[in-house]
Amino acid sequence: MICKLLTAVALLGTTTMAQAVTVQWASLTAQPNATTVTGTVGGVGLTYSGSINFSQLNNAGTDYWVDGGYTQGIVNRPTGTDLISLNGAGLKTITFATPVKNVYLAFTSWNGNTVTFSSPFTRVSEGCGFWGCGSFNTSGGSGFSTATEVHGVLKFAGTHTSISF
Repeated sequence: MICKLLTAVALLGTTTMAQAVTVQWASLTAQPNATTVTGTVGGVGLTYSGSINFSQLNNAGTDYWVDGGYTQGIVNRPTGTDLISLNGAGLKTITFATPVKNVYLAFTSWNGNTVTFSSPFTRVSEGCGFWGCGSFNTSGGSGFSTATEVHGVLKFAGTHTSISF
């Protein structure tokens, strides 16, 4: 089971009712140890901590975001190739150096997983991606489960200093 994760913060004032939300996706720049990845988004530092299968940093590697069909035109697809491939169960946390508003999280290949987040989210989009198509079922506003090859985007409204799952 390989899951991929990319975090992002929405840029303010970049949408109208007829346009997709323009999201500024994170730039992941370092993996200082086996359980930490660092980077920035919108000039704000971020740190991921938790299990890691592998990471793609500095826009190097396979573009698993290339088939942006799962964004359904609601948000822009992640640009570049940066991602964190998760490995196994256990707590994972994305921490921001300063509080950020409206965090978007894009994911690819979360097949056969159940996840609960520390904050409620809204489903922005779901569908087909690099490895196929899928959907997920939400539970209680802060979790979801899937048995299919799901790709999608979640939005965590409000101000956050971290998001855990």
